[in-house]
Amino acid sequence: MQKLVAGIFGFAALTVGSTVGGEKGDKLEGSWIATAAVSDGKKAPEDVLKKAMLTVTFKGGKYSVVSEGNEVEAGTYKADPSKKPATIDLTIMTGKDKGKTQPGIYKIEGDTLTVALTPPESKERPKNFEPPERGEVTVLKRQP
Repeated sequence: MQKLVAGIFGFAALTVGSTVGGEKGDKLEGSWIATAAVSDGKKAPEDVLKKAMLTVTFKGGKYSVVSEGNEVEAGTYKADPSKKPATIDLTIMTGKDKGKTQPGIYKIEGDTLTVALTPPESKERPKNFEPPERGEVTVLKRQP
């Protein structure tokens, strides 16, 4: 199950201009828990997501992905909210894709974060938030 969950989110600053994550006013900062996910065209079952408790935390330009209480990936991120849609690049420091960069897009609507990512080292960024044949779309809710 951790393999499925790790694939769901590689795995993730909303002021004007290009920003390194973690700056003041960064709306990505905080902890988010996955509520829905599609990876390589396959929807993650709700019971798997609930059991995994997949949590993504963004803080100070760094991110981590935790599943079932274990960190499965961590690294740094850069976000550019001035683009439409907003872009995010994850530089993976630990996990199965260590040393790779994963491009993506994101949107925040209230307490919901939607992130679409292409596979690590992809030269292309997702064009929209539709479930891809390759890559992933994850919907997360902000944790209090």
